[in-house]
Amino acid sequence: MARTEGRGLAQARRVSTLALALPMVCLCFTLALPVSAEGGFETGRNTSAGTISSQFQSMVYPYLDLVDFYGIGRNIINHNINHRIVAVAYNWTNGSGFGEAEASAGDLAEAVEETDEAEGLPPIHWPTPPHPVHSFGRQQGSLVPDDSVDRWIFKFKDNITEEEIRSICSSEAEGIDRSLGSDSSTESGLESNNATAVSSSSAQSCLGDCWDLSVAGNNIVFYKSSLEDVRACREILGDKLEFIEREMKSFTMDSISTESNTMEAKVESVSSRLWGLDRIDQTNLPLDRKFHLSATGKGVHLYILDTGLRYSHVDFVGRVRDGIDFIDDDWDPWDEYGHGTHITGTAAGTTYGVAKEAWIHPVRVLGDDGSGAWSGIIKGLDWIAKNHKRPAAAVLSLGGHKSWSVNRAVEGLIRAGVTVVVAAGNSHKDACTFSPASVDTAITVASTNRRDHISSFSNYGPCVDIFAPGSEILSTWNGKDYDTSTSSGTSMACPHVLGAAALHLENHPYADPAEVKGAILQAASHVQINGNDHDSPNMMLNIADLPCEDRTDCEP
Repeated sequence: MARTEGRGLAQARRVSTLALALPMVCLCFTLALPVSAEGGFETGRNTSAGTISSQFQSMVYPYLDLVDFYGIGRNIINHNINHRIVAVAYNWTNGSGFGEAEASAGDLAEAVEETDEAEGLPPIHWPTPPHPVHSFGRQQGSLVPDDSVDRWIFKFKDNITEEEIRSICSSEAEGIDRSLGSDSSTESGLESNNATAVSSSSAQSCLGDCWDLSVAGNNIVFYKSSLEDVRACREILGDKLEFIEREMKSFTMDSISTESNTMEAKVESVSSRLWGLDRIDQTNLPLDRKFHLSATGKGVHLYILDTGLRYSHVDFVGRVRDGIDFIDDDWDPWDEYGHGTHITGTAAGTTYGVAKEAWIHPVRVLGDDGSGAWSGIIKGLDWIAKNHKRPAAAVLSLGGHKSWSVNRAVEGLIRAGVTVVVAAGNSHKDACTFSPASVDTAITVASTNRRDHISSFSNYGPCVDIFAPGSEILSTWNGKDYDTSTSSGTSMACPHVLGAAALHLENHPYADPAEVKGAILQAASHVQINGNDHDSPNMMLNIADLPCEDRTDCEP
């Protein structure tokens, strides 16, 4: 993840001049942009995603590190310096002139949700986003793994056994692609088939490769084939399949880090910068610069599905337990990106965290660029479901376009007894259109800034359960064992709630996920979240009102 360093005194002296000049330059250039018939400025990609032309971006980006226009000319041009992307749009519908259409660095471009349905056959689901798109950290990239549209997820019906699924995917000889067969091929049932033909009549063929059977026990197979061949597979296996879905990628739900700090001796306490912890132990503003807590998460196991962890960091010493790496397929989930280390610090760091004594289990499902295929995320969820220690909670500070498969896997982990906290997303859109934010039984978290205003990047809507601090959050970083960084995103809001779950589970170790979610929502402060006009609940995380056991040392 790119991180901006301090620019020095020379640049600082130019801020006052630029603060006056740049808004007028941006406005004049904005007025010259061509307007599309739909009412948005014409852009290099989908106008509704709130981005602008690459020429405008290249002109403005160099100045964004120097001047923060938040709150200045907000109806003309709006950006969040943490995201370093400017967006402008003309709103023809409400007659308000220039309206806000901000895109974050983590913005996912608009996707068309397509479902191929045929009578008596399982549906085939895939979103078709623009290609390529802006990924996180302003990197260009595809939303499909390995730039391939030929990776699919086959979800078999619950009555199909793992043995039967493995038999369907078996191959006749080593080196031959494993292909899906039909139990109508022989009188005795299933047989091994090669990649040339599967049905005895050769009238239909299901060609492709069952490239991963690691979660076949959950009735899921990861498959490689063209859409045409997938449709043929559906014809052959229709009565066995629940649905087929194109595999895509998920991404971290953070912005570019605004700064990083390397401490040579010890982590300093800067209470004014730890505003997130300060906010979640009181009902209303102003902040009192104190963090009161009645528990520490001791004995609770937190599973962090993310980019891994710098487990040698001083904030985690002695508390990191078993984890796994589904990116490199080994047992060393080291964080080369920083995101996983940052959210772990907020959830369970001794200095920057909510649950300062919780056990930490890193599960690496996102790579060095902050993205990962749905298959890896599903495998991570499955691993936790089979191997977790109780009491347990998990966090997914990641997201992508809505996925039936990912949502099912999250629901399965919750049924296994693990409380799951998920990020609402950073696209400033309805969270119900994203995964895993749309999982009803998870705790979906949106983001606020230190003024109790919904963060400009945060998703919203009825799928949001609660708000938590997510703008400019200081936490641990992956550079060195004392490093810290400030980042923004619903990724940063999420671990505050994970920490709260750990506090509750310490005092109520046998609580099931529904009870944990209910306790957190019951304890939440009912406050006005400014800018929250999209049917999201006005509920702010408040650990001070979490219920306690009958113990003298547990008083809210």
